[in-house]
Amino acid sequence: MTDSEELASVVHDLGWTVQRLDPVESLGIDRLPMPELTILKEIEDNPDISNSAVADRLRMQPSNVSAAVRVLVARGLVARTPSPADKRVVQLRVTDSMLTDRDLIRQAWSGRIIEAIDALPAQDREQLMGVTAALGGLVDELRRLR
Repeated sequence: MTDSEELASVVHDLGWTVQRLDPVESLGIDRLPMPELTILKEIEDNPDISNSAVADRLRMQPSNVSAAVRVLVARGLVARTPSPADKRVVQLRVTDSMLTDRDLIRQAWSGRIIEAIDALPAQDREQLMGVTAALGGLVDELRRLR
């Protein structure tokens, strides 16, 4: 296994493990299925995006995106507004309620991750802190590739 393959495997395992920490239910927040969560993240990253643009970017069927957006709107997580340029087009934006829930979830995940980092030997902690920027760059590159 090459160094890149080994790193890719560790990053994948880390992402999988972090997702399963799942602090959502302990916070009293309803869990979202992965497709809805993916769509919500896309809307958060691209305010005022249209349904069709979400479908294109995520390579999903437009009808599936529309159905998921209806659920997200009903749950108060996404707002739909007509485009000022073309009233036939609807723009999507996350709500303040969604941002509040997101911040609570991030705090809960951060707490668990920080607890795990603090349990590592000092040398491992120092090495992890040194790769924060590089991992952020990797996230950006992976988003660009999708």
